[in-house]
Amino acid sequence: MLRATEKALGQGAGLLEADEAERIRAAMATLRACRDRDDLDGLRQATERLDRETQRLAELLMDSALREALRDRRVTDAVERP
Repeated sequence: MLRATEKALGQGAGLLEADEAERIRAAMATLRACRDRDDLDGLRQATERLDRETQRLAELLMDSALREALRDRRVTDAVERP
């Protein structure tokens, strides 16, 4: 999860506000600390926090990917026909 989040942050760095990126990095640091302490309850909570903090990033990355995929296409081209 940490590697995937780090990669997503790299891809979406320009899409986030600075405070959003900082909250994600803080959640990642908490998760790493819990991992290093073998704190299972903390790991669960930190994982849930990181999941919450990255939801907007995931949405922004998906929107960006869809815009790129649909660039220069007409709506009728993107709609599947029976």
